[in-house]
Amino acid sequence: MYLTSIIASGNNPYLEYAWVCPPNGAGQSITANTITTLSCDTRVSDFYGYGAINPSTSQLTLSAGTYFFEAHAWTSTSANQGPNVMSLYNLTLSSYITRGSGTGSSLANGTNGSVVIRGQFTTTSINTFVLTFLGGVDVKILNNTYTISSLYGATTLVGTGLPSSININADQRTTIKLWKLA
Repeated sequence: MYLTSIIASGNNPYLEYAWVCPPNGAGQSITANTITTLSCDTRVSDFYGYGAINPSTSQLTLSAGTYFFEAHAWTSTSANQGPNVMSLYNLTLSSYITRGSGTGSSLANGTNGSVVIRGQFTTTSINTFVLTFLGGVDVKILNNTYTISSLYGATTLVGTGLPSSININADQRTTIKLWKLA
């Protein structure tokens, strides 16, 4: 089932969890060639309570069912950005759901990029998941340290004209969105 048809149907419960912090806050440092659990500490949306996030471990627990998901993280490094890999990992079953690589764009002070992964999975019982990141998987750029950072860099967001319900002091750096299909 494609994401557009899921959204268009409007019948599938929506869940969203993220690492939410101030836009100018420090990023999460990722050591090169090391699989690291991405920070995820906030329930953004889960009206029906199909999931739960443990802020101290960044572990997402989901009830049994079939889910379509999309996960995203912003990355930066002070040198050329080599291939990096983000994964959704099922801790309960010790298995990867999916992996995807990201790309970067060169800037004067380094490289910024993003990683997006999408997929679908089914669980028959309550399972616990984490998002992981592996940077510097190219032997030419193996020693880069990555940072899960803000899209906005050091820019302060200005809320002029924005509705008061928007929290302009928060920045989602790692996000996973899920639609419960069954």
